[in-house]
This record gives sequence, C-alpha cells and structure tokens, in this order.
Amino acid sequence: EVSCNVENAAGEHTLFFMYRGEDGDDLMKIQSWQFTEKEPEKEVDKTALKDAIDKASEINSSEYTNASLEKFYEALEAAKDVYEDENAEQAAVDAAAEDLNEALDALVRVSDKSKLQDLIAQANELKESDYTEETWNALQEALAAAVEIDAEHDASQEDVDSAADALQTALDALEEVSGEEPETICVPARKTSFAYEAEYFASLVAEGKTDAEFPVMSASESFLQNHLLQCWVNKIGAVGSVKQGEFTFAV
Repeated sequence: EVSCNVENAAGEHTLFFMYRGEDGDDLMKIQSWQFTEKEPEKEVDKTALKDAIDKASEINSSEYTNASLEKFYEALEAAKDVYEDENAEQAAVDAAAEDLNEALDALVRVSDKSKLQDLIAQANELKESDYTEETWNALQEALAAAVEIDAEHDASQEDVDSAADALQTALDALEEVSGEEPETICVPARKTSFAYEAEYFASLVAEGKTDAEFPVMSASESFLQNHLLQCWVNKIGAVGSVKQGEFTFAV
C-alpha cells in the first residue's frame, strides 16, 4: 500500500505510477492517471451588501426628488433579494452592492425653498386696500407663480430662485395708496344757506356733544352732517357725488 499527500492540487493534473517487484521487474505500469480536484467552496461574504442596505434604509425620502428615488428603490429591492438568497454567488452579491451604492450616490436633493417660502408668507400678510390696483395685481401674479413652484416637489433650484426673485421684485414695486386727508370738506348747498365744514363737526365730536346738542336742522342738513362726520372720522374721502333730497354735494 502506497500513499502520498498531495497539497494545492486543485485543478487538472496528470500523474504517472510504476510498480516494480523485488527483482526489479515491472509488475504493473500505468502510464498516466488524470484527475481533477475542485477548489474548496468559499463562504459568500455579504458584509458590503448588508452595509449598503443599512445605509440606504436610513435616508429621508422627503429630501430627494421623486425621479431619483424611483431608481434608488429599484436598486434597494434588488439588493435585498440577493442578500436573502442563500444560494447567491459572490459575484451577484458584489454586483448588487455596487448597484445600490451607485443609486445612493445618484440621489438628487430637492431645491432649497426657504427664501421663496418666506417671501410667500410676507406677501400673504399684506392688505389689498393699502396698495394701488396696478402694483397689487402684479404682486398677485408673482405670488401665484411662486406658490405653484413651491408646491412642485421636484422643482429645480433655478426655477425656485427665479420665482423668488420675481416675487421680491413685485413686493419692492408695491405702491401705497395715498393716505392724505383733506384739510376741509366743503359742501355747496342748493336752496339753503346751510354750509358746515368737517372740522367743525369733528370739534363737536371731540367735545363730546350729543345728537341733542347739535343745532336743529332739517333732515337733509342732518344727512350732510352725518356724512361729513363719517368721512372725517374715518379719514377717508368719498369719491363721486351723493344726492339727498334737494342737496347735491361731492367730496
């Protein structure tokens, strides 16, 4: 019986054997013997794939565009399938890890909308009555466009910045309505000698006069007085002319 140790013999080899008797004569001769020994199977290493899956599971999806997330989730699901496959070969494991890492690197962050949102909030706090019609309408147009861009999840940074600039320009261009109050409001009277100035009525109010203490006047005169008081106290000027009875007056 003859034995020998063969080390590192993986692969295909050809061996020659010769058997001789005590007298040196050949007893048996085998010219060749071929055999193939497979390399020992190595355990598949899934460490890198597991690390990629863990990293991918920690992302905040709200920070990235929907388009880039779609490809990312495809790579993540494929990686999980390979990781759970007990028969997966090392090459498949390595490829899945590489694809997932590439998808992670390719994620596109959503645009920074903080400035745009601040301007939108600022515009929404304004009152239409404080500004001229033309500048207010221009603001509303820019505001509507800004709100639309803000609602678009995948809006590019260029579009966001452009909308913010347009809204800022409209805000800066707002013109306030003139708030100057007239010194006096004169009432031209017809068929009567009645003529009071708004300052006089205002002084009566300031002195705490009651309706009973006002001079006795006709219904038409009383209407004029009340109208002038309202205009003066509210610090506004009525536009156009108002008719009451036999009186026609304009302020």
